[in-house]
Amino acid sequence: MTEKPIHVVHILYRFATGGLENGLVNLINQLTFGQFRHSIICITDYDDEFTQRIQRDDVKLITLNKKSGSNFGYLLTLRAHLKSLSPTIIHSRGIAALEAQLASLGMSVVRIHGEHGWDSESAKHNVKHNFLRRLLKPLIHQYVVLSAEGEEFILQHIKVSAGIVERICNGVDTEKFTPVQTSTPASSNITITTVGRLAAVKNQQLLISAVAQLIAEQPTLGLSLQLVGEGECFDVLQQQVTELALQAHCDFLGDRSDIASILLSTDIFVLPSSAEGISNTILEAMACGVPVIASKVGGNVELVKHGQTGLLFPSNNIDDLKSCLLSYIQDPPLREAHGKQARKRAVNQFSLSKMINQYQALYLSLANINTRV
Repeated sequence: MTEKPIHVVHILYRFATGGLENGLVNLINQLTFGQFRHSIICITDYDDEFTQRIQRDDVKLITLNKKSGSNFGYLLTLRAHLKSLSPTIIHSRGIAALEAQLASLGMSVVRIHGEHGWDSESAKHNVKHNFLRRLLKPLIHQYVVLSAEGEEFILQHIKVSAGIVERICNGVDTEKFTPVQTSTPASSNITITTVGRLAAVKNQQLLISAVAQLIAEQPTLGLSLQLVGEGECFDVLQQQVTELALQAHCDFLGDRSDIASILLSTDIFVLPSSAEGISNTILEAMACGVPVIASKVGGNVELVKHGQTGLLFPSNNIDDLKSCLLSYIQDPPLREAHGKQARKRAVNQFSLSKMINQYQALYLSLANINTRV
């Protein structure tokens, strides 16, 4: 008799373009078909175009359409869905989805919660959020963290037992994101790319200012800047580009699904965030053999080996960022060497297959534990 597949219900705030969501898509697409089945519950809603990235036709997608604010009525609707779905595992992702675990009280289900990082240092120490983490700690059977910073936080600040914390780093598809050999002569122009939500925490303003200063100081450098993503800071960033007379050197590419092709025409990848978890975009750039310049925050220091696969600079320090950019602009062999090492590190340490194997082993190990709470 064929064993019933392990049914994982993934709960998240919204299903749209983002690192957390991209990781979930990769997991669902790659976990063994027939051994696992998946449902996604969105506390608010989802982006139709983003859902097309799911390559399985058996994934149930549910929206709760919760309004903003402290409205707990949605938990009753969620509970009804959970009873109907009868999951083996409920995997909540991010602090915005943690309280959703309350809807499963009294059910025989494994509860996993994923901590995916913070938008700022103040968010990390948010009193309300950390009270909720401690309050719901008895409900959670397993925690998944992405970074060493996240692991230290959940162990030291929330006082979770080390035995139920597992670190699983994001993985990158090193076949999809791979360098392409070309016989085209190298251009003297330099393309700098950043990928991410246009939000204050991503600090694209710093990168725009750095590029503008370099062009003003050395007009013959031949620099162009590509910003990939959408978000609430679009108007502010566009105004900054206009005020700096940078329109001829800067392109806003919007939300894109062809990141691999964009990275293959990139010379330098920059992520200047003021806070960051484990960045999928850094991993994708590394896999494409592109050297990375990143702020020295959060998970960036775990991904980028300074002076080997890329360069790190103190957060919000424009002079150090300019210095890193100049190091690569003026030294093409250094760019190439760091890019090759970045690719090697992505393949050896951060492959998608490694991430999938870790999640598969975790789900299988938890599927049959006695969980009624």
